[in-house]
Amino acid sequence: MNYNKAIAFLNSQFPQYQNIGAAGYKPGLERMLTLSRWLGQPQDAFRSVHVAGTNGKGSVSHMLAAVFQSLGYRTGLYTSPHLIDFRERIKIDGQMIEEEAVASFVETYIRERDLADASGVPSFFEITTAMAFRYFASKNVQVAVIEAGLGGRLDSTNVLSADALDLTVITNIGLEHCDILGHTIALIAGEKAGIMKPGVPAVIGEYDPESYPVFEARAKELDIPLFLASFNTTDNAVLTSELDLKGSYQEKNLKTVLCALDVLQKKGAFDALPFSLAKIQEGLRHTSAITGLRGRWEKLGERPAIIADTGHNAHGLRYLPVQLARESYEKLFIILGFVTGKDLEPVAPFLPSDAFYFFTQARIQRALPAASLAAWAAGKGLSGRIFPSIEEAFINARAQAGPGDLIFIGGSTFTVAEVLEKFFCRKEK
Repeated sequence: MNYNKAIAFLNSQFPQYQNIGAAGYKPGLERMLTLSRWLGQPQDAFRSVHVAGTNGKGSVSHMLAAVFQSLGYRTGLYTSPHLIDFRERIKIDGQMIEEEAVASFVETYIRERDLADASGVPSFFEITTAMAFRYFASKNVQVAVIEAGLGGRLDSTNVLSADALDLTVITNIGLEHCDILGHTIALIAGEKAGIMKPGVPAVIGEYDPESYPVFEARAKELDIPLFLASFNTTDNAVLTSELDLKGSYQEKNLKTVLCALDVLQKKGAFDALPFSLAKIQEGLRHTSAITGLRGRWEKLGERPAIIADTGHNAHGLRYLPVQLARESYEKLFIILGFVTGKDLEPVAPFLPSDAFYFFTQARIQRALPAASLAAWAAGKGLSGRIFPSIEEAFINARAQAGPGDLIFIGGSTFTVAEVLEKFFCRKEK
C-alpha cells in the first residue's frame, strides 16, 4: 500500500469530525483504550505534556515543542487539524511523519483489524491518535506535546496516563462545540478539566470567573498544584522575545508557555539536559520556523498585504479589530467562510463594517453555504459579493485590491487551508 492509498482508506473508512461535524464525533475512551492495548500502550513510552483549551492550544503546543527541541530533546508534536498535508498532525523535531510510516501503520491496522476494532470502529481522530503514539514510541522520542482534539475528558488523547505526564495545560475556555461539551462556560470547563490527573501539576492560561472555580475544584479533588499563567511572576527575559508567531493573542499564549516552562523546570522535568534560557528564547523566537506552524496571523504577501488567520469563533476573533488596527492599509477586503452550526451572533461585533467581503465556502460537507453567510452578514450591515469557491474569492480579491490595501482571510481553518494549499503551498517531504 502506498501513501495515497493509505490516506484514501483513512478518509473513506473513518468518520471525520472536521468534515462532517457531530456525526464524526465518537465520545468515550473505550475504542482508544482498545487501540492502545493493541499497540502495546505506546503512549507510556515517552514523557508528555497534554494541552487542551478552546483557543490557543495549537500555538501553545507548537511553542512548547519548539522550546523542547531547542533544548536538545527529541520532541514529538501531535496537533489537529492539518491545513495542507495530513502528516502535519504528527511531527518529530519539526519533521512530518514519513509517508511510508503512515502507509505501514494503515497496513498493520487492516491486517489486525479484528484486534484493533474489538471495541468498535474508531473515529478518524482516534485512529490518527493511535498512529501518533505508535510513531513516537517507535522513534524513541523523549518528550511529546499532545494537543487534545475536542473537549478533554472523553477525548482520545486522554488515555495519557499520570505516570507518563509531566504537565497538563488548559489555555482558556470559550463557548464552542456547545452541542457536545455543554452550553455554559462552567460545563465546558468541566470537560476540559478532565485531562487533569493525580500527581500531575496543571497550568491554566487565562482567568475566567466561571471556569476557574471548576479547575480549582478539580485540582483540590486530585490534590495537585494549580498554576494560573496570568498570575505567574517569573522574572524571565524571554518575555521580551520577538516571536515569529504574529498576532496580539500570542501575548497570552506566551504567558501560558512561560508559566508551563517554569513549572516544568521546578518539577525537574529538564534534568536530563541543561536548562538554558538562551535556548528557550531561541525556540520561542523561531517557533514557526522550527515546527512549521502556519495560519496564525500569517503574512502571505505584500502590495497588497495578504494575511491569514485560523481564528474561527468569537473567543478567537475578538482579537481581529485590535490586530487590524496595528496594520497600515487603505482599503480592507475580507475573504470569509464559516462552517455550519457555528453561532455567528457572538462573532458579529468583531467583523469590521468598513470592509468589503468575499463570502465563500470551503470544499467540505460542513461548510456554511456562501449565500447563507452573505444573507446573515447583510443583516449586520456587512456588504460584499458571493463566490461559490474559495479559489474564486481569492482570485477576485487579489484583482480588486490595490497595492496599499489589505486582504484578510479567515472565519474557518478550512478557509485558510484552501488558500494556503492553492496559492501558498510549501509542501514538505
